[in-house]
Amino acid sequence: MKRLLLIGTLPSPIGGVTIHTKRLIDYLKNENISFSFYDYKRQGWLTGLRLFFKSQIIHLHSSSPYLRFMTSFIGFFLNKTLIITYHGNLLRFSKVGNLFDLLSVFFSNIPIVLNKSSLEVAKKYNQKSILLSAFIIPSKTKKLPISIYRKINKLKERHYLFCTNAFDVSFDKNGNEIYGIIPLLKKFSIQDKLSLIISDPSGNYQKFIKEKKIRINNNILFISQPHDFFEVLKLSDAFIRNTTTDGDSLSINEALYLNKTVFATDIVSRPNGCVKYTDIDSLDFLKNLNSYSTSSNKNQYVYNTVNNLIKIYKKYE
Repeated sequence: MKRLLLIGTLPSPIGGVTIHTKRLIDYLKNENISFSFYDYKRQGWLTGLRLFFKSQIIHLHSSSPYLRFMTSFIGFFLNKTLIITYHGNLLRFSKVGNLFDLLSVFFSNIPIVLNKSSLEVAKKYNQKSILLSAFIIPSKTKKLPISIYRKINKLKERHYLFCTNAFDVSFDKNGNEIYGIIPLLKKFSIQDKLSLIISDPSGNYQKFIKEKKIRINNNILFISQPHDFFEVLKLSDAFIRNTTTDGDSLSINEALYLNKTVFATDIVSRPNGCVKYTDIDSLDFLKNLNSYSTSSNKNQYVYNTVNNLIKIYKKYE
């Protein structure tokens, strides 16, 4: 491989971008693909510049529109082959953030977006933009601690078990809670046959809920420590993605891969097999549970995203 550099960051914190980056690195190592990796949150900027100048093919993974613009601008003038994966929906930031994002689309060689609405936007500024899922099948997972495993099984004995995740407390450009945890707490507080696990690896959401003085019923379990959410999904009956903005949700793809029922807001295009909704208050979880057969969806993940990325890298060797 011709001097390939991956730029991103690895867990922790645990989130869709960091998990995608880690799985990509693991697969490239397994395929004996030669590359360098720069963790922009843990390594100094001088290290980043040195690797940037030494590399010809650069693949950036970041949710920051400003970092995406800076990398694309420098790469353009240094004649680097720059690939940017846009984790999250395009046009989800403020006017200034969106401007920097669109400029990065223009300056990059291959913008990779995660849903159809983002592709429509990206194509207006760069015809080389492509649509590619961020989902990478995990090559290995870490078992949950015994204490958490027991708590989950106790919930399963009494209820249908739902799960959701939020790597940190975040708000969209309109000031709305991106992961919609508070509406979920209110919804599940009146359910006597359902329970909810909230994957909260940073621990910040549980603190946020306590500060808001919102009651947490005994059918709701926060896991407020680093853990592997894939293992939580394995034990659950269904997954909920109650977000106000999104890209190509890693967790949705994982849940479909495991043949779980998926409930998701219809704010972006979703994979086949999701129960899509606009208003969570009017959603009947029990009525829709297992109403969508996801068994046919597993085949769509046999052809891995990594294979597509390796083809792109080799094209520019």
